[in-house]
Amino acid sequence: WIGYAGSQGVEGLPRLRTGVFSPADIITAMPENGKTYEKINLLYAKNYSVDTDLSMIVQMLLKHKS
Repeated sequence: WIGYAGSQGVEGLPRLRTGVFSPADIITAMPENGKTYEKINLLYAKNYSVDTDLSMIVQMLLKHKS
């Protein structure tokens, strides 16, 4: 359900399937550029946990519900 933000900056990171949501989706005011996505992807891979994924899924489902 959770994948990387964009396709830039994923070289050297663990491979993931394309996700329905990305960590960038929960950030409401974010500049959309490659460097920002690279940082988000790096932090996501470095700090990965199932709990974080579940939290992001719940946040995104609630966001899309309203």
